[in-house]
Amino acid sequence: MSSCILHEELLFVFPVINLVHSPSKSVKQAAIDLLSVLRKLSIDSFVALSCEIPTGRKLPFISTSSHLAVRLLQNLWLQDEVSVPGNFYLNFAPFLEPWNKNNIAKTWTSILSKYMLLILSRKKSSLSFSGTHGKLLTEMPSLLSGIACVLLLHQTLGQSAGDLLAICSKLDPKLGVPMWLVVLFYTHMLSDNKGVGSHGLQLKLLGMLPSLASHSAMLPMVVQTILPMLQKEAKPVLYASAIRLICKAWECNDRVFGSLQGVLLASKFTEFASEREICISMALSIHDVCKKDPDRGVDLVLSLEACIEHQDSLIQSLGLESLSHLCEADVVDFYTAWDVIAKHVLMYFTNATVACSLCRLLRWGATDAESYPEISIEVVKVLWEIGTSAIVGHDWIKARVSAFVALSHYEVGQLQRSLPDFNSMNLEFLTSETDLDVLKAIESFEVKIINHEHLTRRRLVKQKRVPKSKIEKLLDVFPRVMVASGKDRILRDLPGAALFCLPFSLKGLNMPGTSETLQDTQDKYKNAVIEIAESLQLSRNIFIALLALQSWKPFMLNWIRACLMLPDTKVHLNASERTSNAAKEILKILIETGEKSPPRSAENIALAIGALCAVLPISDHAIKLSASKFLLSWLFQHEHEYRQWCAAMSLGLISSCLHVTDHKLKIEYINALLEVLSMSKSTLLKGACAVGLGFSCEDLLTKSGAEDDLHPGRGSLRSEELILLKRIVQSLSQLISPLTTHSSVDILKKAFSSVRHGSDDFDSNLTSKFLGQSSDDFEEDVWGIAGLILGLGSSVGAIYRAGAYDAVLNLKTLLISWISNSNLSISSPANSSESELLLSTGTCLAAPIVMAFCHRVELMDGTEMDQLVGCYKQLISQLVSVKKFNTLHQSLLLASCVGAGSILGTILNGRLHSLKVEFVKDLLDLFRKCYSEPNPPLIHLGAIIGVVNALGAGAGTLVQDHPFCKSYDIINGQKECAYIDAPLLSNPAMEPDLTSMLQEIFLLAQTSDTDKLKQYAAWAVSFLRHSLQRQEHHHTKETTPVSDADMKNTSHTFTEDSTVLKLSLWLMNLKCPEAKFHMLTLYQWFCAALRPLPDCHY
Repeated sequence: MSSCILHEELLFVFPVINLVHSPSKSVKQAAIDLLSVLRKLSIDSFVALSCEIPTGRKLPFISTSSHLAVRLLQNLWLQDEVSVPGNFYLNFAPFLEPWNKNNIAKTWTSILSKYMLLILSRKKSSLSFSGTHGKLLTEMPSLLSGIACVLLLHQTLGQSAGDLLAICSKLDPKLGVPMWLVVLFYTHMLSDNKGVGSHGLQLKLLGMLPSLASHSAMLPMVVQTILPMLQKEAKPVLYASAIRLICKAWECNDRVFGSLQGVLLASKFTEFASEREICISMALSIHDVCKKDPDRGVDLVLSLEACIEHQDSLIQSLGLESLSHLCEADVVDFYTAWDVIAKHVLMYFTNATVACSLCRLLRWGATDAESYPEISIEVVKVLWEIGTSAIVGHDWIKARVSAFVALSHYEVGQLQRSLPDFNSMNLEFLTSETDLDVLKAIESFEVKIINHEHLTRRRLVKQKRVPKSKIEKLLDVFPRVMVASGKDRILRDLPGAALFCLPFSLKGLNMPGTSETLQDTQDKYKNAVIEIAESLQLSRNIFIALLALQSWKPFMLNWIRACLMLPDTKVHLNASERTSNAAKEILKILIETGEKSPPRSAENIALAIGALCAVLPISDHAIKLSASKFLLSWLFQHEHEYRQWCAAMSLGLISSCLHVTDHKLKIEYINALLEVLSMSKSTLLKGACAVGLGFSCEDLLTKSGAEDDLHPGRGSLRSEELILLKRIVQSLSQLISPLTTHSSVDILKKAFSSVRHGSDDFDSNLTSKFLGQSSDDFEEDVWGIAGLILGLGSSVGAIYRAGAYDAVLNLKTLLISWISNSNLSISSPANSSESELLLSTGTCLAAPIVMAFCHRVELMDGTEMDQLVGCYKQLISQLVSVKKFNTLHQSLLLASCVGAGSILGTILNGRLHSLKVEFVKDLLDLFRKCYSEPNPPLIHLGAIIGVVNALGAGAGTLVQDHPFCKSYDIINGQKECAYIDAPLLSNPAMEPDLTSMLQEIFLLAQTSDTDKLKQYAAWAVSFLRHSLQRQEHHHTKETTPVSDADMKNTSHTFTEDSTVLKLSLWLMNLKCPEAKFHMLTLYQWFCAALRPLPDCHY
């Protein structure tokens, strides 16, 4: 390319300009004289063009630092039009990656400008930067400004050199005056030069003035430079440019607003009515003011009105958009403004640009539409007319899209009142529209209509729902409050609550029914599993593991449900097959994740697998078999205890939910657990195996004799299960007996001896192994032993079904005595025994299970219930007063609080017995004292779970022995009395105290300074919310109509003009290949319209 002639003396321009404002008259005069010489050289370089680059020209050798600028300037002056990517180190800056990828041509000045803007932004945001960057901010602006002043004359680099100069002035405020003089110098020079390209450079120079206005000292000079261009005799283009310059100067410094307001007076539109450029410039400036600062825009409201009244369509559209910004900021009332301007926009059909801007303004009429019913009807009609217009053209497509975007903000009821026969008109338009952009804009509009129909549909209810209590309302908003802080945060900081509350909507997914959509869903849940598994600490605590296992169940149900909502249209499967396929993919993901996970995550993955199998249909054999094989492989990995103990619990849970035909697998799993129980040296693993065996016992001996499947040479299934039960009870009794002074083994053996199957001889080696491994590390032993007792307590149902009724009574008596003995041990430290306290920890968790079962089979009366509640109250009172915080004390206080809450919840929610209100309030006060004082995290957890369990949460147990209450509605008019025999949530006298406690726990979940307490509080509230939803679901199922008349009414829940019904009928009648696509689109709309699904019920 041709290159301008370079005079190296031009490097003096910027330094000499610095001397022009010197206080010395002689220096100033010398600078002015030198500038006149440099001006001639600048004109020479700008106008004269050489035909080719001189060949053989040698660049100066760099011997001193002063040669750097000359060498750099010559390199830039003589280089090609654009630099080759990679020539400069700046090409490797991270922000230039999009340029490099697209192979965008770059000049040195443009690259450096972007680089310096990046550094400037880091400086403004207080981000750290290197020392090199600091030098660039302080030492380089003057040098770069001098070089850029010369490059302004370059044919190629001139524009980007102007940008570089503007950035240098921002980096160094001291350069403001020299930059201003540079603008004046070159502007004056170019005004005398009519050469090609000078006009563009002049605009670039003038465009630098607003950026200089950001410095307060420069403001008067900048304004005085612009004002002469606003004289009446100035050329229209120059006048219009000056308006834009002073507007840009205001954006940098609000002190300019007075001058700006003066040039934007409403009268100016009349004065310059014949000068379109000036009017457009004023309208655009008014638009910028209203957008950047609506409060300032209000000061220009008369000028804005003049814009809207103007006959030019572009000016009118800018006025409408300016008013839209003011309405959005709520500094102008829409309907007041509309009353003024409506008559000026009646001819919107004559111009698509005006129609588009009008739609953006009318969108803000939705806010107060109910307050202005008559005017809002007119507004909706205007939007509908524009949206359904048949005028062709790209601009009209944009206007129609804007109309439907605006309509989607109005309530559907308002649309139905404004447009007669709205549903029919909407369906007719939807089925006839062909433009893809308009159809895409209609999507959110139709989703809103479908959602409205869903919320207002006819419902069949037999009982009027009593208004919700304050507690239920508080629980309703809990997920939104937790998720408001971000899904990433709730996964990381509140993993337990995330398992219940984390929503994954279909919004943003691909078309339903495609493999990409299903993969998107799987990826979301997989990432959530990984994050939660890493964050949820089990701390080798069997009770926390039970909470986690219980929490993984709704998460797995939600995962399966999400997969079922995205059916694969290529394969037609029934619901059972689709569920199995979804579970198969989920299990595959869990296994792959578990194999690669560290210990903390692996523990949670094992529990998640057990939860997945627990929520599947009982007949889903293949998935449970695959999961069990994986868990069995972990169970026998003796070198990895973290895999074994959680796998044992999950394996026991799976064995309790197998089909009757899978009895061989059940026996295999129970034998595996018994084998590990007997050979393991880990107390924690023994306890986990016991919990797993307790789960297994829930399904033992549940089949009648007629259902026995006889095996040649082996006897009936019942006989095999009796032998297994005997082995389980004998093993657990032997391991527990050394820790107590009572002859528990003899009592249970004698009571169980009436069932004559197998040998009654206990394995003496089992006890000796257990005694030989005792340790002072009770952090592990306490929960291992608690697991043993919990497993034995969970076997009470199987023992009863075996006919050993005396064993059930003895077990009940034994557990109550262990809690009573722990009271004596705490009150009399001299006689205390750590073994008795160890037994009490597990007993507090197991007693509610045994008590609930015994009451159901009439083996426990009200007196014993009162006694048990009293034991819990006394135990917690003593533990709180002792103020010991060793591991054993913390664990026992946790278990006693949880057990006491479970006892209250079981008795009152099942209406088993009347309790003294005083007892209930005392226990609740003890819970409050534990979680409100600065106690260790375990004590906080126990107290909070105790509260929610008293309300019916059932946290920490997967089996609810008490029946669901029909309703938790508050019994109006019930007077306070000394006894309570109904759920706490239904008692009006208890409501204030319970609401206060729930509010405290809610606040702990949001604002607690302790991360553990915040996590535990959120987890407990999630348990309670989930439990209430399950009970409400259970109540709804009980009131579902079953008669023929009711079923007939159920099938007609859609109104005759329902959009969903009409669209479905229309699609069914379509006979074209696209019908399937339309059905999928409708399905996506319907899914998006539904509110987030509630937690799954089981």
